[in-house]
This record gives sequence, C-alpha cells and structure tokens, in this order.
Amino acid sequence: ARWFAITGGIGRGKSALLRRLADKARAREIAVGGFSQERTERGELVVYDLVRWNGERQKLGERDGRGGFRFAEGVFSTARAWLRSDAQRAKLFLIDELGKLEAAGGGHVPALQELIALRSDAVIVAVIRKEKLSAMREFFAFDDNHLLDMDERADRAEEFLHQIIQTAS
Repeated sequence: ARWFAITGGIGRGKSALLRRLADKARAREIAVGGFSQERTERGELVVYDLVRWNGERQKLGERDGRGGFRFAEGVFSTARAWLRSDAQRAKLFLIDELGKLEAAGGGHVPALQELIALRSDAVIVAVIRKEKLSAMREFFAFDDNHLLDMDERADRAEEFLHQIIQTAS
C-alpha cells in the first residue's frame, strides 16, 4: 500500500483538504473508500459521527462538558466493515482521523491492516494527529515525501493532492 499523511494543528484545514481530495478523485472517476469525522455541538455535549464517503453515517462518540469522551458501541466494527466493502471497488482510501487509540494499535489500526491485506495496491491518505505521527509510523510505512504538515507547508496542498491523484490513477 502507498501511504500519504496530512498533519497539523487544530483548525488548519486537514479535514477540508481531505474533502477536496475526495471531490477531485470522484471528478476523475476514481472510486473513494474510507470515512471522515463530523463534529456537532449540542449545548455542552459534542457529538462526533463517522461519515462514509458515500454519505452513510455512524455515531463515533461524544464528549461531555467535563471533558470525558465515550466511543459509541460497535463503531470500530462498522468502520472495519465499511473498509472491507470499499476494498471491493476502491483503490483510494481517505481516513479522518488517526489519533490516540490508533497510536496504541487500537481504533482503526486493525481495520487498516485488514484493508492492506485485501488491497496491496491501496492508496491510503490519513489525517494523523501531529503528536501521534511517530507512533503511526510504527504501524504504517510512509515517508516525508508523502507527508503534508499544514502548519508548515499548507502552500504545498494542491501539489500534494495532485501527487495523490496521480498515484491512485
């Protein structure tokens, strides 16, 4: 599999860049698999959904006003099933985001490992929390040429997207 990573601080446009990439890929008739995250605030409660690129949704979890986070039951099994299904038609997989659980080998890591076993030609683009980048390199091989840090090189975004589209074509 070919890995690309997007990192950077909160509010730097990582997820928006991933959405632009999905749009560009579909415009070129490249099938897209994977999912993004959407955040909704409901008073003190913040709810996160996992959203498949075809629009299907699953509650990821919620954060209450006290700072605690609870993952929704079965969400990682659902994400794994989505990737397994997507592997039958897609080559390009966009994943938003990999963080604390994944850095410890949990969360979406087992699903991504299964995806790679199913699609050795997969092109995977993941938004990775900056502080978890080195831990993620322990699980998945990507080099600095396939890394875009939105804090330092946001000016390279279009070139980066072009490189991914070329790799997935």
